[in-house]
Amino acid sequence: MGKKVIIQDENRHEKMNISVSGVCERNGKKAAYVMVEDNGRTMEAVIPDCEIISNQGFSEAEKDQFRDYLKQELPTLQKAASGINVMDAFMDRK
Repeated sequence: MGKKVIIQDENRHEKMNISVSGVCERNGKKAAYVMVEDNGRTMEAVIPDCEIISNQGFSEAEKDQFRDYLKQELPTLQKAASGINVMDAFMDRK
């Protein structure tokens, strides 16, 4: 995963760190990965499909909320992902 952009979601009841990867190719389509982290729990999804691909510690209801968040914030998340230069992130250049 490329360098992550941290977005604090202050519109929710709690603050959680949401990390976005750079754009890559998945199954022949452009995609990016989004991870939410909260007190040792993690969940990862792929956009634009908003498909959750891993979950450690979040309930089914929280997974549904994360999917809704991804759909609602998709343009913002895609913009963040497109702004990440994967090679610069790999080389730890800013």
